[in-house]
Amino acid sequence: MKAPPAGMLARATWSEPHHEDGAVKVQVGFPPAMRLAGISSHLWLDDGGRLTRIVQEMVAAPPSLPTELVLTDEVRAAVDGAPDNGTPEVVADVDRDGAPHASLRGSAQAVSDTQLAMWIRDPAGGLLVAIENSPRLALMCRDPAKGVTYQFPGRARVDDDPDVVATVYANTPSLERDMDAIRREVAGVVDLDLAEGMGPGGQVRMERA
Repeated sequence: MKAPPAGMLARATWSEPHHEDGAVKVQVGFPPAMRLAGISSHLWLDDGGRLTRIVQEMVAAPPSLPTELVLTDEVRAAVDGAPDNGTPEVVADVDRDGAPHASLRGSAQAVSDTQLAMWIRDPAGGLLVAIENSPRLALMCRDPAKGVTYQFPGRARVDDDPDVVATVYANTPSLERDMDAIRREVAGVVDLDLAEGMGPGGQVRMERA
């Protein structure tokens, strides 16, 4: 794990140094909801007081308590803004033979408090075949530059409602739409069971009631 950014250290609390197992130990604590709970630092000194060794251990934060599944503005922005950031969502599904597949989707978008959607370019393609076989899939949204990683397990289906189709198509990036000028694509809606991960505001775990 990489060293925490300077902003985290600015918000940290520091223990008084104390001796433990022949070393000087200092504990660093981070505020709740951060990716790390803290850092445990051990420093060894020689008889002349010179530093000879440093060992730092990252202390992972405990999982956050789940809340009701209602996609926040922060999560929605991460999903909807992914194409512009060059970080399209990854979709994982399982085909009719039970083989796992992963693909990049530049049209993933939030369409309600509990749903994501995609404009699926090939109506005869592998993703729709997989959904027919097993609706369960998961999406991942990751933007390292913004410290964002979210996962969205759920159940996918084709939605034929004209209003839903029009909304998903309108909110799909033009590059994706231009690849299907006669609109053969279909709207795939994912009813989410869970949204979890880490964003700028800290840990997120939202579960469907």
